[in-house]
Amino acid sequence: MGSNYLLFRRDDIMSGLSGTDADLQRRVRLIGKQNADTAFAAIFTRRRRGDLDTQKWAHHDEEEVEFIVTGRMIVQIGSPEEGVVSQFEAGPGDLFYIPAGMKHRADAIGDEVCVGLVFCPAAYDLDTGQPFFLS
Repeated sequence: MGSNYLLFRRDDIMSGLSGTDADLQRRVRLIGKQNADTAFAAIFTRRRRGDLDTQKWAHHDEEEVEFIVTGRMIVQIGSPEEGVVSQFEAGPGDLFYIPAGMKHRADAIGDEVCVGLVFCPAAYDLDTGQPFFLS
């Protein structure tokens, strides 16, 4: 019987950073979507691209909670129509929340690789405190 867990050692994660200049950002999914279509957790690694002001805005149907393990990044909240409406810097030990559908973009600061965890939790029923499970 196989195990139901995954373990990614630091050396394995860091060795996955090699690549070309076009491959400067990488996400390694740690937990699949076992509980709901949209629930997952991932570790992300980000190297400075230097194109924050010209990056496309990201948005998706899942809310995000991100925790920075090492390195620093700058995060912009906004849209092409509104421009940057908020901007903040996040570093080791910082945790931030981005609501579902909110447009955002980010870049690492400096030469150090930024490593963090991103969680996109399943929707919860606030009355029961349980996730909505898909049947």
